[in-house]
Amino acid sequence: MKNFCLILFFSILFHLTIFPQSGWFWQNPLPQGNILWDICDDANHPGRFFAAGDHGTILRKENLSDWEIVAQGEFNNLYSIYFKGDYGWVVGYDGTILQNIDGAGNTWYPLSSGTDKMLLSVFFFNQLNGWIVGQEQTILHTTNGGTNWNSVFPTGSDHFFSVYFTSLLNGWIAGAANQYGIVKKSTDGGTTWTNSLIPTSRMNSIKFIDENIGCVVGDDGRIYTTSNSGTDWNLAVSNTNSDLQDFYMNSSGEGRAVGYDGTIIYTTDYGSNWSVETSPTNQTLYGIEGDHAVGWAGTILHRSTNWELTSEGYTNNLRGIDFDIFTDDGYAVGNDGLILKTTNAGNTWLSEASGTNYDLYDIEALYTCSYFDPDAVVVGEYGTVRLSYSGNWQQINILTTDKLHDIYLAGFTGQMFVAGEWGRIWKTTNYGNNWYLKHENMSYHLYAIDFGSSQTGYAAGMSGAVLKTTDDGETWFDISLGSMYSFRGIDFRYSRGWLVGIDGVIFRTTDGGETWIETLPKVTNETLNKVKFVDENRGWIVGDNGTILITTNGGENWYKQDSPARITKV
Repeated sequence: MKNFCLILFFSILFHLTIFPQSGWFWQNPLPQGNILWDICDDANHPGRFFAAGDHGTILRKENLSDWEIVAQGEFNNLYSIYFKGDYGWVVGYDGTILQNIDGAGNTWYPLSSGTDKMLLSVFFFNQLNGWIVGQEQTILHTTNGGTNWNSVFPTGSDHFFSVYFTSLLNGWIAGAANQYGIVKKSTDGGTTWTNSLIPTSRMNSIKFIDENIGCVVGDDGRIYTTSNSGTDWNLAVSNTNSDLQDFYMNSSGEGRAVGYDGTIIYTTDYGSNWSVETSPTNQTLYGIEGDHAVGWAGTILHRSTNWELTSEGYTNNLRGIDFDIFTDDGYAVGNDGLILKTTNAGNTWLSEASGTNYDLYDIEALYTCSYFDPDAVVVGEYGTVRLSYSGNWQQINILTTDKLHDIYLAGFTGQMFVAGEWGRIWKTTNYGNNWYLKHENMSYHLYAIDFGSSQTGYAAGMSGAVLKTTDDGETWFDISLGSMYSFRGIDFRYSRGWLVGIDGVIFRTTDGGETWIETLPKVTNETLNKVKFVDENRGWIVGDNGTILITTNGGENWYKQDSPARITKV
């Protein structure tokens, strides 16, 4: 069933790739699930907000409309975003600076920063004068809207996480200095800086209401306030020990701070005293602006009377996916026994009680017309094999505690094969009521198994191990490629096959594994985890750090595709 199910799944995805503006897109959660590090408003357009995050993610919200993706997959991780007038700026990893000049955040252009350091905070006093701070004491300053940036501070061991200016001359920085926090002040436009506060915890965000009234928040629930432009700092009563990442405060002294484990606290006296508010999430929140907050796994919150969850992704690693070809039912599985099911082709996903906390590595969806037959089977660590009967998951005894990495289902016959640790391949012909060990080799583990026809199958794994059977899995013989390789994925269509693995290795065969051709030069050095072809020409590979490769000529050439996420397993 695996071949048919994934053919349907990947056929849909391939259909999308033929349109230049389409490609891979988020299906769950919506609008997306990458970490969001910062959020800002657009003062020129009340009701408009922007958020920035991992994998070049930039989101926009207009008044009552939903959040939408305006950029993703084109740039590095983005940590801070700011709008002033008709211009916007966002900064991030490896010295990334992007600018928007259309006044709506539609198109973003890279600017030269002159550094490869992580840039963690950006602030503009007007459309011309701006500052950026970041890793290893990086401080950049521009007087022409970002066309040119000048470094105004020597590199060192401190790290700066937040910058704010109350005038063209007076500015503030918050960060970390070794095991302590640090707050610095400048009175000459950022040319020179003096220490204003050395707290015991690192400080993550600093802002001022006017020239005198300011607040800084940081780790361990530490909050300090000043009413005299930093001459004195007072430790506030935060009523939390959570690490606080960001805060928002209006001119009336009403504000909120957010942080780890979904922490939200509230003040009405310019930050002197805080009370804990009920949060709808336990995900870390990294940014807040007005009544909106963002954070881990694409989490977005909105407050009307109470805080409400707008979007939140799953944070478990997902390791396997499969769809039933005759319905809209599909499954995804991952760490800690996570099983997600969709009944509408992936538009929404709900968790099912798997009955286990063990990590799950692969799943097969089954079409069944009988209540007495299983509709899905999953494998995982500690010999986990579980069958679903209309959502009731039952453990099947396979007489092993090995990690079981991959499963192949042979149609509707009840025949299944499982590959796992110690070179072991298990076979059943009656949906797991009886299992038979068909291969074992204590020198390697197997990670993938697939069949090209009813009698001919292949398995692959560590130490270059590749096995083949020509008698329906009764016996397996070695056709390994050499111990320097480590394979993670395999796919066969009759005599044509493909192998992928660690360090970006890709092999293909056209004669049932008699000879193999390696793809050189390598397209990537990332670990490649899965490969799937929908016919003899069109195929995809997925791997670590969001790697997606595509071929249209049977694997002779592979090309990178943009993905909107960091993928570890599919």
